[in-house]
Amino acid sequence: MPPVHEENYDGWHLRLSNGRTKRINSVNFLNKVNETVALPEKISFCEQYYNKHQHPCRFRITSLSFLASLENALLNRGYQPIDKTDVLLQDLSSRPKAQPTMPVTFEKTASEEWLGVLCRLTGREGDAEKQSLKDTLARIEIDVCYASIRMDGEIVALVSYAPVEGVRFQLKRIYLSSKLRGTGMGLKLLHHVEGCAKTRGAAEMELWTDTRFTRAHSFYAREGYVKQAKTRDLGDISNTTEYQFIKLL
Repeated sequence: MPPVHEENYDGWHLRLSNGRTKRINSVNFLNKVNETVALPEKISFCEQYYNKHQHPCRFRITSLSFLASLENALLNRGYQPIDKTDVLLQDLSSRPKAQPTMPVTFEKTASEEWLGVLCRLTGREGDAEKQSLKDTLARIEIDVCYASIRMDGEIVALVSYAPVEGVRFQLKRIYLSSKLRGTGMGLKLLHHVEGCAKTRGAAEMELWTDTRFTRAHSFYAREGYVKQAKTRDLGDISNTTEYQFIKLL
């Protein structure tokens, strides 16, 4: 998810989103740039920025940070590592794909009905939670595709996916109504979305899933998704940590 507020400071991306998750309330490094500001000054700027908004200052260090001295500088200022991130991959080229028996509708924007069903299926039905989700989705600048399946005029399944980097696409969410559980529709919808992503040039499909959802881990593993060493902590009220899975298409 994108942050509600974002500021670029000499190549560093300061992200802020009302405290919802750590990854969108932290300093991120998205591109290699020719930096002009001294490292201690940049760190101080970040600390002042988050302090102004009454948030802790966090740095999300990845291979894109390109600063071997950054981690040592942070440790010397009293920072400590708090989370690690995992990733999974799957090869989609060799197995036949199941297809949904009901029509799948694809949209470029999330409708009010789509958002309402998502909030209901995920237990986020409060007005504030729904508005926060709408605000976050509105800031997504990549080409997200929202899909749904209807039964008797009612949306009973949701899925969304989007390109995230190069030839990698991300399965952002897949939810089924209780009416469809045990019918195999989840698998068919997954295969359908993988096929759609592949026709758009995807070579990899990425997804993130709660570390506590062991049945989901087994499901994705059977479908060729490989658990990575990367994890991410959402910093939400449920204390959620997610595993990353990737599948080669």
